[in-house]
Order: sequence, then C-alpha cells, then structure tokens
Amino acid sequence: MSTSTQYHRVDAHIARRVGAAAAAGALPLGRSAIRAHAWQESLYSRAQIRAERHLRSTR
Repeated sequence: MSTSTQYHRVDAHIARRVGAAAAAGALPLGRSAIRAHAWQESLYSRAQIRAERHLRSTR
C-alpha cells in the first residue's frame, strides 16, 4: 500500500470521526462540536501540508 493511500485512509477516518462528533453534539458549543472543529482544522492542515509537499516534489 502506498503512503498516499495510507494518508487518504487516515483522512477518511478523521472525516468520519468529525461527522460523528458533530452529529453527537446537541449544542453548537458543546464538547462534541468543539472536538469536531478541532478535528476539521487538523484535517485541513494535514491536507494543506500534503499538497505543499506534493508541489515541491513535482518541481
């Protein structure tokens, strides 16, 4: 399994966790919502770093 496939699987798992945490949160500022927001930021940061690495490697 390639590294990019492994990263994709990890990102998909994180996205599922974010969705589940957001769905479990009853209030917009509940613990689940805050945790989901943190997971989303982490997922976005990881994707951004990976895209930058890809751009550097293709130059």
